[in-house]
Amino acid sequence: MKTAKTAAQKNQRAEKILTTAAELFDHNDYSQITMSDIAQHCDLSKGTIFNYYPTKEALFLSLLNTKFSQYISVFSTTFNATADMSTDEFKKIIIDSVCSLFDTKRFLTYLRLMAIRTTVLNPGADAKTLKLVNSNLSQSSTDLAVNISQHLPGVVPQQLANLFSAINALVLGFFINTDLSSNFIFPESKLPLIRQTVTDYLDGFFNNSLNQK
Repeated sequence: MKTAKTAAQKNQRAEKILTTAAELFDHNDYSQITMSDIAQHCDLSKGTIFNYYPTKEALFLSLLNTKFSQYISVFSTTFNATADMSTDEFKKIIIDSVCSLFDTKRFLTYLRLMAIRTTVLNPGADAKTLKLVNSNLSQSSTDLAVNISQHLPGVVPQQLANLFSAINALVLGFFINTDLSSNFIFPESKLPLIRQTVTDYLDGFFNNSLNQK
């Protein structure tokens, strides 16, 4: 007789499914992965996978949520270790963090998932998962903005939240018409352009903020 799993056990299984999906995504394109593949690599039935994630899109949207939290934590850790900072110090942290997205494979999964979020993941996810993930993404950005505003005098959280949304759009813009396959390597020759683009945007942001005071 099977015993009911505890909440902790269910969470562990859900995490195992996400980890397995991420590992498969590291070596395959999204369209090549099936729920059967994930179930097989988890040593679970496909029905069990669907009990946790009602669609493949919902599963990978949940994975995106996890990867976004990891990316946000990089910013949070950096800013938590910093007392009040100047705008130049803030700019450097943002620019270096954005460039780290490109010059390592650490956040490639996040970028690849963001690239298909609007066209593939959102339309195929169930309403409950979509609402939960969108809420978590928004709340994580808001929490980060509130945290940073405590270290950056003169800038309010809403301004920072808007800034992060704009920078995220800039980052994704560099991937337009780019094949984000599992073996993707961003050309280092484009890093100076990325650095300059983000620098120019941050300069404009702070100029506008100062003019509005």
